[in-house]
Amino acid sequence: VIDLNADRIADRMYVADTGGAVWRIDLDDSDVANWDAPSTLKVSGAIVPLFQAATGQAITADLVAALNESGEVMVFFGTGSFQNVGENVVGSSPTIESFYGIIDDDAVVARSALLEQEIVAETTKNGNRFRRVTKNSLSGSNKGWYMDLVWKAIDGGPGAKGERVVSQALVRADRVIFPTLIPSEDPCAAGGQSWLMELEMSSGAQLDYEVFDVNNDGVIDENDWIDGEDKDGDGNPDPEPPSGVDPDIGIIQKP
Repeated sequence: VIDLNADRIADRMYVADTGGAVWRIDLDDSDVANWDAPSTLKVSGAIVPLFQAATGQAITADLVAALNESGEVMVFFGTGSFQNVGENVVGSSPTIESFYGIIDDDAVVARSALLEQEIVAETTKNGNRFRRVTKNSLSGSNKGWYMDLVWKAIDGGPGAKGERVVSQALVRADRVIFPTLIPSEDPCAAGGQSWLMELEMSSGAQLDYEVFDVNNDGVIDENDWIDGEDKDGDGNPDPEPPSGVDPDIGIIQKP
């Protein structure tokens, strides 16, 4: 539920469902009977979703909304479920879940209109595991962004591991922060593992500054970078800030 004009009265509500749909209802009328979706989100009088996630993606985490630097409302959420019997078992072909940041400009948002960011590497440094992601730039036609929660085998990764998001994200300044969850069938493994991801809010891209204490010195500074994909003139990897860390303490919740 969000307040758009700072009068401490709710103006709009977003709600998602386990079918992967995100719905919008406007509450900016003193008469409850007039609460409704805008006409741009109706077909033959029936409300249609603002957004529909990919096939098989359920939304069970709470949504969070914020204004981007252009003053547009963005809604952030991940997909996946960890509440039903059998969802702790990762089969041979698990659903690839995603994290989304969509722009609400009073029209239906298609996944095809979103900018894709990708997980491109996982590396170990100082005993901790870190992730790198892409830093693709938004174009004028993009209505937000998404990131599939998989380091694809075609890019050198292990492929789908059943990673999902079941906790609400945080928005802090220009960052969106969220934990993921990868189940484990081992009862001694604290239920599974998590990645803590921190991405640029508007585009989902890698941040251009450091947010994790990579070298464990108690200070977050320019020394907390990992090897990137690009090489310098001597053939050494250029350093880049990581976009995710594995806390190695089992499943974590919203920080």
